[in-house]
Amino acid sequence: SDEVFRIHGLEVGMLPSVDTALNFYPGPARRTLEQAIEHCQAQGEPYDLELPFVRANGQPAWIRAIGQREPSAKGGQRLVGIFQDITESHRLHARLDEDQARLRATLAALDDGVITCDARGQVTSLNPVAERMTGWTTENARGVDVGSVFRIFDGDSAAPATNPVTLCLQSGTTVHAQNKTVLVARSGAESGIQETTTPILDRDREIKGAVIVFRDVTEQRALAREVDRKSAFDELSGLH
Repeated sequence: SDEVFRIHGLEVGMLPSVDTALNFYPGPARRTLEQAIEHCQAQGEPYDLELPFVRANGQPAWIRAIGQREPSAKGGQRLVGIFQDITESHRLHARLDEDQARLRATLAALDDGVITCDARGQVTSLNPVAERMTGWTTENARGVDVGSVFRIFDGDSAAPATNPVTLCLQSGTTVHAQNKTVLVARSGAESGIQETTTPILDRDREIKGAVIVFRDVTEQRALAREVDRKSAFDELSGLH
C-alpha cells in the first residue's frame, strides 16, 4: 500500500527487494526479524514484533511487524504480514517511562510515606518510607487490599480506624487525618501518624485510585503528652 512506501520513505511504486527491505532494520533488529520469519515459515508460528527502523532518509522510527503463515490459493503456504508505524506511540511510551522514573525518584526522596492504590483499593506501590513504616515492600504488597498493608487504629480507643482509602474512593474527595491515628507494621511496631488520602482522577474526572501520604509523628505526640503531664502536675501541686 501507499502507507508502506511512506513508512520506508520511498516513492510510491519503488518496491524494494526482500534483502533491501530488511536493511531498513539496524543489525540486531534485522536478525530478530529474519529469525521470526524463518521460524514462521518453518514451524507456522506467527510473530508480533516492535523493532527499530531507519527510513530511506536516515530518520529513525519504530515499526510493528506482524506475520503469519496461511494456505496459498495456488497451493502450498504463504507468509502474510502487517506493517505499522508505531514511532509516535513508542515515543509517548518512552516519555511516560521517563516521567514515571522521575516520579519514583521524587517519591523516594520524600520524608513522608506514600502508598498508591487502584480503584479497587488494592496497593500498586509504596515509597521507601512507607515500606519501612509498614514492613511491606512494593513487590509483596502489590495487589493486596490496602487495609491489610496500611493497618491503622484509633490512638485513644485502640479500635480499628476507618480505612481512609474506602472513604476517599466512595466520596471522590480528599480525606484528612483522623484523630491520633496509629499505624501498626507487620512486625507489630506502632507509629503515631498523620495522614491525608487523595483521589487519583483521570482527565474525565473518573476515579482511578487513591494515594495516601503520611508522616511519623510519634515523637511529637510523646512530647505533647509529656507537656500535658507536667502541666497537670503543676496544677495539682499549685506550681505555675
